Amino acid sequence: MTSRYLVPRLLVCLLLLWGIGLVILLYQEDLPFHEEPSDSWRRLPRFLSSKSQNKALCNCSTHPLQTKTELASIKIDKLQQKMVNISDINESDRWRILTEIAWPAKATEADEGFGGKGVRINTNSLTKLEKARRDEGYKQFKVNQFASEKIPLRRSIKLSMPECENYRYDQKNLPTAGVVLIFYNEMWSTLLRAVYSILDAGPDHLVKEVVLVDDASDKGYLHKPLENYIQTAFMGRVKLVRLPERKGLIAARNLGFDHVTGDVAIFLDAHCEVSEGWLEPLLARIKEDKSIVAVPATDPINYDTFAYEFIHNKDQAIGGIDFDLYYQWIKQRPLQSGKTQGDPIPSPTHLGCCLAIAKENFERLGRYDPGLRIWGGENIELSFKAWMCGGRVEIIPCSHIGHLYRPSFPYSWGDDSNNLLYQNFLRVAHVWTDDYIKFFYDRIYYIHDELKIDYGDVSKRKALRERLGCKTFKWYVENVYPELYLPLNTVAAGKIKSVGRPDMCIETPIHEIDFGKLVGIRKCHIRVLIQHFVLSKDGQIRRDNGCLDTNKYKQLSVVDCKLSTKNAWEYTQGNQIYHTQSQSCLSVPSKADHHNLQIVPCDDKDKNQQWEWPRKSVEL
Repeated sequence: MTSRYLVPRLLVCLLLLWGIGLVILLYQEDLPFHEEPSDSWRRLPRFLSSKSQNKALCNCSTHPLQTKTELASIKIDKLQQKMVNISDINESDRWRILTEIAWPAKATEADEGFGGKGVRINTNSLTKLEKARRDEGYKQFKVNQFASEKIPLRRSIKLSMPECENYRYDQKNLPTAGVVLIFYNEMWSTLLRAVYSILDAGPDHLVKEVVLVDDASDKGYLHKPLENYIQTAFMGRVKLVRLPERKGLIAARNLGFDHVTGDVAIFLDAHCEVSEGWLEPLLARIKEDKSIVAVPATDPINYDTFAYEFIHNKDQAIGGIDFDLYYQWIKQRPLQSGKTQGDPIPSPTHLGCCLAIAKENFERLGRYDPGLRIWGGENIELSFKAWMCGGRVEIIPCSHIGHLYRPSFPYSWGDDSNNLLYQNFLRVAHVWTDDYIKFFYDRIYYIHDELKIDYGDVSKRKALRERLGCKTFKWYVENVYPELYLPLNTVAAGKIKSVGRPDMCIETPIHEIDFGKLVGIRKCHIRVLIQHFVLSKDGQIRRDNGCLDTNKYKQLSVVDCKLSTKNAWEYTQGNQIYHTQSQSCLSVPSKADHHNLQIVPCDDKDKNQQWEWPRKSVEL
């Protein structure tokens, strides 16, 4: 064969191989990109054959996403027809093309996790590598990362709420929203699932942007891989803002707010999923009254199975506090005449994970206190000033979001984390609670010599309160939160410390989920706030709405104070805690390895029946 025929034939072969390669690329199946990426993002193909073509279609320079199976039906010539100047494709069409071609496929009934279903992992069927990966996920994130990775990034949550079906929203005239998500070392799957759920639920013209604020994450996949993903997948509708050093959720939200161009700022945790139709009810309520802090009803996402666990509106709780200023769930009040389960519900406080607020209202209220650090107390501060400064906090039942509740925090709060919450709560208390701060001081055992907590300068926040002409905390208690228990005229208040076992104190959580649980003793510690109890003037041992009482087995258990016997207890001059009904005394178990408290015949010489409990009353 002469050389003059060799070159043309080689060129034909090369062109043929190029064509075959392109067809294979277009027909390629999905890659499991919803798993936590390590180096896998580097090997993912572009869905077009060149940077210029890719940029023309979706206004991005590269495309590290996996090729979608939907591309199998698109012919090369049809793609070539779309290779026009970007100016010839309007934004809505580009967005539609991008979501249909480049995004991961929506979950179908055949997919695990579809519609909010959970994923149950049979650990016996896992390989050693899979078990190690599952265990590592729990270690790093305190949740079942292995289950989360099996769920598609796009699973629409559609809820049935008959009480909301008659509501109609004028979408053309609703305010627009920017959604701010704060993340620190978040799982890839939960972060992206949150973003896709917001964008899928839309409506597109109302979601101006999703602002992701990185609180100085140190996991590699949240750096360049995330930047590439956002750049190529979301056409500028998702913004990524980074803090150079870790500042915490509060500072990060204030920063994210600066990047919101919509009329309403919506703050969500980065491990949330929104349901279909969640946005319009929030925006409609704020359009009616810009002073409203609108809070979606919150459903749990199970940390082990990632099931979306819908709570019907009649069973939803509202927000309250205890006098340690921790957020607490409280029962809904009875429906007012003419109201339905779909109507907004006033709430004394809001859960920190999620809220919507008009931008001008957030500015008016002074944003979040910049002196609050990392996490904690910001939702209580915003709730107080919303109510006391001319607004309201309302739960919007027709708006539901899912929140991943983790059993413990997967990260540290810094070297001084022990004091962090105290500092935040002290700032809030000093600015907003007036004389009621006495109850707070008593609850946290605020002794300067022992705690030495510097909560900083609050003069600017007090000046803000004065400038806004805010109401008193007494007004808040009487008009917004009349259920709040005021521990006035108490016989005793503080830790109940055993004389017989002097390093041990009575300790128990005391909320509704704890009713019926047995009460025991644990090591006394000044920072353990669930060791605080009062003996009320009515003879109840209580903290807030939970009381200690005997059960039929003569054991001490937690009960609802509404069901607790009045005048049940006396604290005698001999330092015994006397149960009037059974004419018996409270005793620690004699065996050191036993912890549950007992009700036994009184013996004034038995040190196990003697207690040190400060005889005092906190007065306003």
